[in-house]
Amino acid sequence: MARRLLKEEQEMVEVVRYISEEGIGAGDFGGVPASDTPIKELEVVKYDGVVGEFQENECSICLEEFEFEMEVIQLPCKHIFHGGCLTQWLENSHLCPLCRYELCF
Repeated sequence: MARRLLKEEQEMVEVVRYISEEGIGAGDFGGVPASDTPIKELEVVKYDGVVGEFQENECSICLEEFEFEMEVIQLPCKHIFHGGCLTQWLENSHLCPLCRYELCF
């Protein structure tokens, strides 16, 4: 069951995709990368598809749907992402790609 994105969410996803594809880094937009310590301490959980437990059914960075029982990384703000996608994001920014929750660095 795919969730339809609102227009604002679609625009945000396009911005994230553009930043990712263009290789825009910390020096380009003033972003501060997350340190290795917070990245290593992030919770790895299994995606079980339960609507109430998880806010998303797809990785908002790459836009691929999560598979049942797939391991994903959950930020303290409860947003979940593919591990590789989030690691790459956090190399350029210490903020959650969705809500801008600030990871300690």
